[in-house]
Amino acid sequence: MIPRLRTFVVGLALLGLGTGCQLLQPKQKGDQGGGSSSAQGGGAAQAMVDSMKSTETQYLLALPPGAKVGVWWETTAGGAKSKYAVVGEQEGKLIVEQAMDVGGSTIINAWLVDPTIDPTGMPSEGEPMPANVVKAWIGVPGKPGEERPVMKPPVYKKTGGGSGGQAEQGDERVELAGKTWDAHWTQTAHGKTWMAKGSAFALKTTDASGKTLFELTGWGEDAKPQLAW
Repeated sequence: MIPRLRTFVVGLALLGLGTGCQLLQPKQKGDQGGGSSSAQGGGAAQAMVDSMKSTETQYLLALPPGAKVGVWWETTAGGAKSKYAVVGEQEGKLIVEQAMDVGGSTIINAWLVDPTIDPTGMPSEGEPMPANVVKAWIGVPGKPGEERPVMKPPVYKKTGGGSGGQAEQGDERVELAGKTWDAHWTQTAHGKTWMAKGSAFALKTTDASGKTLFELTGWGEDAKPQLAW
């Protein structure tokens, strides 16, 4: 992947971590998929849903290689954890949920993602950036989600060379979240990023000093839906 596009994809992953006030805490014993399985659709959660359902959500969500119903993954950035779960399928597209803890109540973000779209594809100048989110919802556990708008992808514009200098690239196997990954890494003066080879799925990012900024910290294949589909 071109380093500039790789940075763009990782940036979207980090942006996804900031979609709420406080993201779901690490997976507890007996917890499956996107988070707590108990219905926490109280007034505070519904009020948050009502306030967010008219706001646009992300247009791109990088899936892990071979994503299928039941798979979930957790990422950590700056101490904040976020968990995503593939909980269903509609006409060849995957339903991905993300549980979010807001003031002790759980709300669920959900996206319908087209796995045939290549997020690493570099468009021609003037064309939109890759977008694989077809539809999106937000809701409380145990109830149907409410549809929300999806951002339009920005148009690609060529820019001058960045200040990061020449990028180095390579392949290696890395151990993360209890799995061994075939990874492709890119390193510049700003830091180093590992992606699952052949995909836009971010595994780890460090800064120039080697400090971890973003990392895959959890993985499983026992996800259950929390919204009523």
